[in-house]
Amino acid sequence: MSGSLFCRLNFLTSMHGGVVRVLGSLASQGGGFGNVVLPEVFGEWVVRTPDAPAVVCAGERVSYAELDARANRLAHALLDEGVVPGSRVGICLNRGIRPVVALLGVLKAGAAAVPLDPEYPLDRLEFMVADSGADVVLAEAATAETVVATGGRAVCWENLGLDTRHTTAPQVTLFPQSAAYVFYTSGSTGRPKGVVLPHEGFVRVVRDPNFGVRASDVVSQLSTLSFDAGALEVWGALLNGAALAVSVERVLSVEELGGFVRVHGVSVMWLAAGLFHEVVDADVRVLGGVRVVMAGGDALSSRHCRRVLDEVPGVRLVNVYGPTEVSIMATSHVVEGSVFLGGAAPDTGVWVLDERLCPVGVGVEGELYVSGIGLAHGYGGRAGMTAGRFVALPGGSGERMYRTGDLVRWTAEGVLDFVGRVDDQVKVRGFRVELGEVEEVLAGFPGVSRAVVVVRGDAGGVKRLVAYAVVESGAET
Repeated sequence: MSGSLFCRLNFLTSMHGGVVRVLGSLASQGGGFGNVVLPEVFGEWVVRTPDAPAVVCAGERVSYAELDARANRLAHALLDEGVVPGSRVGICLNRGIRPVVALLGVLKAGAAAVPLDPEYPLDRLEFMVADSGADVVLAEAATAETVVATGGRAVCWENLGLDTRHTTAPQVTLFPQSAAYVFYTSGSTGRPKGVVLPHEGFVRVVRDPNFGVRASDVVSQLSTLSFDAGALEVWGALLNGAALAVSVERVLSVEELGGFVRVHGVSVMWLAAGLFHEVVDADVRVLGGVRVVMAGGDALSSRHCRRVLDEVPGVRLVNVYGPTEVSIMATSHVVEGSVFLGGAAPDTGVWVLDERLCPVGVGVEGELYVSGIGLAHGYGGRAGMTAGRFVALPGGSGERMYRTGDLVRWTAEGVLDFVGRVDDQVKVRGFRVELGEVEEVLAGFPGVSRAVVVVRGDAGGVKRLVAYAVVESGAET
């Protein structure tokens, strides 16, 4: 029997032969979470709890019914501006309630959102606008000049004249696989790449039993919406009938974070691994009263997790893992002792494979591949790159899986344990960073002939990028 045929049969056996818990996991936590679109699930809560708070920020409270009405008016206005189903719409707004309205309005118009952080460097914003093919970019008075400078077509919020006669959403056709977002991640080639993600991928994530958001919860919104974790926060609240508490400050000190939690009664929070470690080291008591703390984006320290569990009564600590390309989350693990990546999210398959795409046994290192409804359409405008990362699932079904580049192994209990990377990609404060992209920017400075970037961590686990540059002879430094 040829090696490739044996590998394929082995893979099929792992799927159907009763050992899927060890060699692979497909839709392992109760499927059926997808097959809907984001505005549809949100609309269910508008009907059920119209007067419940949907978004709170800086003293302003917006109910589910009012948020729905504002988003409907915006959707009609966008259609009047020429947006059509399938369009890309940039969102370049400062933190607050408007960006949440904008996300809903863009989706209700049948378009996909391209979040643009106004504080990003202008050249990066310019690239994102052009590369995504955004038809229009939603701006406001404070950000309109930035949008114009990128070459994008700015539609200023204050000039939209939202028609109050539009009380219902426009009639557009959306499918679970319709594009909902285009997120830009760091690129190994030195240029960011846009990841095009479907509606159903986000729905299955926020209904994960380990996520466990209740209608009575208050979910913090601390991340920038240009970071995929921002989607986890927004939809984690709005698809579960909870309230979203938005911080107007981009960066909060640990003391300010504690105040934010107390004032808003935050009960569910997502923190990037680096910030999680910083909070625990500075004052773990600021997490008091929080029912669910999700952390991820990088490896979590067992010591820090243990301290949270010991000193924050009643907290549920969840390690969340997932590249942007799989709609935020592929696995989750409720931390009670050791810190693992855990098991597959709903409607998700996780596979640990060797270099021949054959499943490996318990305790054997292999590369993690992810399949399921959360997979991105691919990288916008980059067919070759998409083909290299999204490969066929062995077995001939035509399904795809995403090659994560992460090395893992199965434990005897059937959960995933993180080992490392197969390349030099790193995570800093939850953001995925390709060192080659940073090196390319540094090498573009006058007088720099070569640059090398590495990651250094301090005793507290805080990671920083450190650059080494070779300066040309005679260049000013």
